[in-house]
Amino acid sequence: MHEMLIKYICVKPEEIAYFQFLIEGYEGTGTLTTVDSKKGVLRFSIPEELLADAEEILCLIGQEVSLKQVSIDASTK
Repeated sequence: MHEMLIKYICVKPEEIAYFQFLIEGYEGTGTLTTVDSKKGVLRFSIPEELLADAEEILCLIGQEVSLKQVSIDASTK
């Protein structure tokens, strides 16, 4: 079993579906779960061996979608 790393990402709530669509296009990169749809907080679970790829993908998507990585403490306030 592979170790999964977790990143919390915040996008505009109206861009959640689009962001999920973009991530799904990179099949196998990780799993995306909505934590708080009103705040646009998402949990991105990434296989440890794909972390570098996932970070590159986030940079690319960040050119189309306004996103930022957040800590879970900041996202739940």
